[in-house]
Amino acid sequence: MPAVVSAALALAPPAAAAPDVAARPTVEAAALPAPAEPSATAEGPRLEATAAHAAPPPSRGRALLVLGAHATGLGAASLITGSVLIALPDRVIVEDPAYLRSYQTPGITVAVLGGAVLAAGVVMLVAALRGRARSRRLRTHEPL
Repeated sequence: MPAVVSAALALAPPAAAAPDVAARPTVEAAALPAPAEPSATAEGPRLEATAAHAAPPPSRGRALLVLGAHATGLGAASLITGSVLIALPDRVIVEDPAYLRSYQTPGITVAVLGGAVLAAGVVMLVAALRGRARSRRLRTHEPL
């Protein structure tokens, strides 16, 4: 076995030498151009982005609205899938005619879970929409 390895190493091409890091040219600081000063353009003064001008983070109400919409859609799809599984007829298993294949139990499970997710999604949507309406009233200083 060692003879095979030494023969393979003898036939292998020599490895390329790593480039010398010290031989790389350096850039002098004086050779770099000076950064341009912010200047006025034809449209007006150039504004710099600062933390004060940054977009506000998304609100919790928006996240609740999006989560509620997704949960409602997922729950509705699961409820429909469960209903379809319940409606499928029982089938005789060809290999063993004494047994039937029924999709009723998985259908009931999927439909019940889908209904629960649908109800939770609707609750989240209602809470998000009521919170949005309440925050609008508070911003305009209307009495509750």
